[in-house]
Amino acid sequence: MLHGRVGEYLERTEADNLEHAIPLLEHHYWRSDREEKKREYLWKAAEAAQAAYANKAAVAYYERLVPLLTDEECLRARLALGKAYELTGDWTRAAELDEAALALARDIGDRRGEAEALAALAEVARKQGRYEEASERIDGARALFTELDDEAGIGVVLHLSGTIAAQRGNYDEARARYLESFAIRKRHDDRDQLGRLLSNLAIVAEYSSDFTESRRLNEEALAVRTSIGDRWAIALSLNNLAVIDLYERRYAEAAERYEESVALAREVGDPWLLSLAYC
Repeated sequence: MLHGRVGEYLERTEADNLEHAIPLLEHHYWRSDREEKKREYLWKAAEAAQAAYANKAAVAYYERLVPLLTDEECLRARLALGKAYELTGDWTRAAELDEAALALARDIGDRRGEAEALAALAEVARKQGRYEEASERIDGARALFTELDDEAGIGVVLHLSGTIAAQRGNYDEARARYLESFAIRKRHDDRDQLGRLLSNLAIVAEYSSDFTESRRLNEEALAVRTSIGDRWAIALSLNNLAVIDLYERRYAEAAERYEESVALAREVGDPWLLSLAYC
């Protein structure tokens, strides 16, 4: 009862600065008998932690949240939890959650949820080098997004298709899929994904030995990512620019960029990103 009253007090007194009070509100409402508030602030705390790349905290929040939710809400939370595990490098657990989300989506007839789960499973399979499986998942997701006339969703699977093509050495196909996705993301003013696509196009240019174009695209990607403050993405762009520095024998610049990339990778806690910088 007291925890519930403290939660109410914080909501009143911190109304103009509520985002900063979310962890404290979650703490008190979790220990109260206010079930709706418990779910509300647990979800907000999980989303805030995930946005800040505090992935272990996000995992802890979502693990407590999932059992409290109804089917549709549970589907969204499982996908979010799967993404958090993916970013910590636990791809096995991420795939388990994405599979559970896929099964639930099919059980309740949520076609968009089914498409999102297939796309999530494709991304995990891609990271593990299981390209055939990833491509099959992508085809299923694209068919569903097309059926739903979900252009943003189609942009997601085109992006994934481009990355798989690039990793398999099909650079012309990769560039074509990336540019298709780029056009969709530009219409939706999705700056986060525009930054990612610029970075991917830069990698294709690098693999094609066009280092001048790769540097230009990487610098454009870094500018977009810096403008939105995405530390994970900034670290990746710094790493990619350092690679171009090495090709062009700018060793001092490369070392400086790698150091910045490593520091940011440690901050966001992504072992995959950290391994890129060390390699």
